[in-house]
Amino acid sequence: MMFMARTPFIILSVLLGLLVYRWAKDIYGTRAALLAVFLYAFCPTVLAHCRLATADLLLAFTMTLALYLFYKYSKRPSCFRAAVTGVALGLAFLSKFTGLILIPVFLLLMFAEWRRSRAAPSSEAVRRQSWSKFVLIFVSAGFVVWAGYGFQFGIPFMPEWLKPNADRLIREKPFWHAVDVLAKNGVHVPAYSYVLGIYTQLAATRAWQENFLFGHISPSGWWYFYWAAFLIKTPLPFLILLIAAFAVRATENTQKESGRFLLISLVPLVLFFSLPRR
Repeated sequence: MMFMARTPFIILSVLLGLLVYRWAKDIYGTRAALLAVFLYAFCPTVLAHCRLATADLLLAFTMTLALYLFYKYSKRPSCFRAAVTGVALGLAFLSKFTGLILIPVFLLLMFAEWRRSRAAPSSEAVRRQSWSKFVLIFVSAGFVVWAGYGFQFGIPFMPEWLKPNADRLIREKPFWHAVDVLAKNGVHVPAYSYVLGIYTQLAATRAWQENFLFGHISPSGWWYFYWAAFLIKTPLPFLILLIAAFAVRATENTQKESGRFLLISLVPLVLFFSLPRR
């Protein structure tokens, strides 16, 4: 049973490797793509997680796929490409709640595309069509999430295990107060279980008091926690190449559009993983 459960994730890791190869080849050519997939294949974190039946590798695949499809969309915008990108974005949302970090990433990328369209000689109608395609991406993502929850469309509710404390929660927590108001007025909410899951996850994170790093325990965590883990777990050749890539990027006379896309994608991730762990 464990073998059968883990096999799809091993296959998924291969698909993610192919996606890494394809994206790198599109931007920098075959030699760069071979180097990228080589680094991916020997990454300790990937090797550790690709044989486990967890959502982490699935999230890595769906997030990378969503970003790659948006990159392709930015090259040749169309309603079809926007819808497909939205489907991938919705799958990332369903993979794990961490996938929601793609919302600010996509908003930043959309803002960059909007700025670029303003600089280009295009009509106001063309710019309005671009915004409608951006909306289509998020509408498609929302539809995928709704479909993933069986097109749930019901009245918000409080889980049974919380009902003994219902009065206090409704009085003290804005979320449960809103749930109570909506329930009393018979308002139906699509995919409420997804929203409930997000709130429950955030509440559990805030309640966590034992963050451990370098022999110390902290109730609030450290802003550099994930960066320390990244530096420890990542092979030195990759870190050296990463620093070299940023150095080359900083000294380039011309701004390559694909490089801008990758850098903009990293900004919300850097901010998110620099927050204290609570």
